[in-house]
This record gives sequence, C-alpha cells and structure tokens, in this order.
Amino acid sequence: MDAVNLFEYRGQSFKSLCKTARSTADVFTLPPGHDPGHEATHGGDQIIYVIEGGAVARVGGEEREVKAGDLVMIPAGTPHTLRTGKQSLFALTILAPPQR
Repeated sequence: MDAVNLFEYRGQSFKSLCKTARSTADVFTLPPGHDPGHEATHGGDQIIYVIEGGAVARVGGEEREVKAGDLVMIPAGTPHTLRTGKQSLFALTILAPPQR
C-alpha cells in the first residue's frame, strides 16, 4: 500500500505520486498568473481536486471559478485548461487510464 502526504509536495510544479496500469495520481502547483495559452486533452478521464488556492477551470467550453475543496471532472477527450489569477493553485489529479 502506498500512503503519501500530499503536502510534502506543495509548491512543486508536478509530482507523480502513484501509478498503476489503470490510473495515476499526481499533485501539481500552478503559480499566480499561470495561463498556458492552450487547452489540453487526455485519452482517459481526469479528476482534479483543489487542495489550496483557486483558478478558472475551462472544460468543454464552459468556465467556472474553482477553489479549495472543489472537484473538477474532465471526461476523456474534452478540451480543458486552468488559469490562475492572483493566487496559486495546489491540486491532486487522477488520470484513468494514465497517459502513456
């Protein structure tokens, strides 16, 4: 069994925590003012759980502000992005199946 304290990785841009053949769990931090300028897609479903901070999530053309405690579900193949404003974002993400 893997047991990981997510807060040990707060502030790191990306850290892979656990991976199986069917899923992966990672944490990431986006700095204030982050805007990737493009949307991403994945072959599997993605779940993002916001641990600290906030951002604007754009999923399938719909935008919504997200904050600590919010969960964002992104179906496979759906274009999406996260943009931060004045605060950073620290989140857990699960991809199923993982990106290859």
